[in-house]
Amino acid sequence: MNHDMTRRDAIGGMAAIGALGFAGSTASAAQPKVRQAHISPAAMGFDATTREYKLPDLPYAYDALEPVIDEQTMRIHHDKHHAGYVNGANNALKQLEAIRMGSRATPGSSSTGSDNSASTWAGTSTTRSSGRA
Repeated sequence: MNHDMTRRDAIGGMAAIGALGFAGSTASAAQPKVRQAHISPAAMGFDATTREYKLPDLPYAYDALEPVIDEQTMRIHHDKHHAGYVNGANNALKQLEAIRMGSRATPGSSSTGSDNSASTWAGTSTTRSSGRA
C-alpha cells in the first residue's frame, strides 16, 4: 500500500473537505458564531509611512511544506500571485488618492500592467477579419 501523497491528492482532499463543509452548513448554522479577530492594516503589510502595502516575507522556507506543496508552487504563489495582489491593492490606493485629489483621470488610465492587460483584452476582437478594406 502506497501512502505517499501528491499535490493532486492534497488538493482533491481539500476540495472534498470543503464540499463537506458546504453540505453541513445547515447543521453548523445552529452552532454559535465565532467572532473573527480584527486584523490591522499593519498586520496585513501596510506601511503607513509610504502609504503602500508591502509583500510580507514568507514566515517559513519555500520548501517547508514539501512533499504536499512543492517549493516551485510556493515560489509562484508568493512571489508572483501574492505580489500581484499587493501591487493591485497599491494601484487601487493610488487611483483612489488621485480621485480624492480631484483628478479627472478615469480608473484604468494609468500605465500599470493590469490596466494595460485590461485595455488589451477590451480591444481584442474574436471576430476574424480578412484584413482587406
